[in-house]
Amino acid sequence: MKIGEVLGLGGTPFDAGCYKILNRQPLDFDDDIFSVRFSKGLPWKKRNIGRYLKKAFEKSRDTTVLLHANAVEIILDEEDVSLVSAIRIRSYDGRERLITANDYILAAGAIEISRLLLASRNRMPQGVGNRYDNVGRWFMDHVCVRAGYIVPSDRKKLLQGIRPVYVSNVLHTPRFELTKTQSGCCTAFAQIVFEAHPDSAFSKLRALFHDIQREGGKAVSRRPFWSILSDMPDVMAGFVAYTVLGLRPIPARSTPVVLLVCEQPPRRESRIFLADAIDAIGLPKIRVHWLVGGEEKTTLLALARLFEQQLIRSKSGAIQWFGGFNPAGAAFPAEWAGWYHHIGGARMSVSPTDGVVDSDCRVHGVSNLYIVGSAVFPTSSCSFPTFTSMALALRLVAKLDRRRASA
Repeated sequence: MKIGEVLGLGGTPFDAGCYKILNRQPLDFDDDIFSVRFSKGLPWKKRNIGRYLKKAFEKSRDTTVLLHANAVEIILDEEDVSLVSAIRIRSYDGRERLITANDYILAAGAIEISRLLLASRNRMPQGVGNRYDNVGRWFMDHVCVRAGYIVPSDRKKLLQGIRPVYVSNVLHTPRFELTKTQSGCCTAFAQIVFEAHPDSAFSKLRALFHDIQREGGKAVSRRPFWSILSDMPDVMAGFVAYTVLGLRPIPARSTPVVLLVCEQPPRRESRIFLADAIDAIGLPKIRVHWLVGGEEKTTLLALARLFEQQLIRSKSGAIQWFGGFNPAGAAFPAEWAGWYHHIGGARMSVSPTDGVVDSDCRVHGVSNLYIVGSAVFPTSSCSFPTFTSMALALRLVAKLDRRRASA
């Protein structure tokens, strides 16, 4: 089953062909330098996957969901350390139990995967799957710079090429990926986001929606509404844009900000450690030594120069760079950020000397322990990791099902 079908993302293409379906006009960029890739945002009701799938889990006869059950230890068999015999779970109030199964799949974030493997030292002092000191290594994220804002020469034309559009309640957002190989460059893309003024109704409504997504209806009582009412004409224009035209609302007081994003080359010394301190559940806390090097800076500076050149070439506008960032002078800001796309720590490899899991996502040297998610990626690319993580999970489950059926 395709991931798009699972999430209900529809059949629209991810490439520039999506413009025709959206009835939008792309920017006149050189196809040899930039290609357009559309990201798809989940409909509102599906953004909290746990709530969205809750009823399906409740009805399932094959699934048991344990709440407040934190995995704290992988227990290897006393007679055969190539087998997992149980997983220890613990709640914050101190209750514990052991979960036993034929096969065990760890599906969590890259940092949590590394922590659990490293902290499981009952039979292996260095941690499970860590014979060659590979667990936690090759940690990556997508490096992001909030680089500047666009001064449009034709705002309407610019919006035609960059404005996110809804199709069947799925948000389609264009990104501009480098296609022409530049010397020393990683894969990268530019994306334009319209940042509302912090005092605008749009900013306050976005904060309210995020609170509702996390906490439910009780978040409404904590948000003041007088400032929202003062911007009511802008809010109504956004409502019409969304409900009638299928466009993402863009407030009048907004700035088209350029975000530059690139992948990282894998570095063995970029890694996740266990710290000496213990957290509330009884596990060691972690330390992350995240390395960002010259390749990322070279890539983002080249991306910035090329993106501005194409904006000017297409007569869409120019970029006013924020302080500390100057592509023409190769000046890179002192601060940048990750995009919370934690990757690596349990990388896939042919040999156990080079990684943690094999091509089937099975931990080297442990026959019934598997890992799915971005922790196993050997490289990151500049694409978001969600679909690939889910695809690996479905691929693994299908393989285990076939094996069980033939047994």
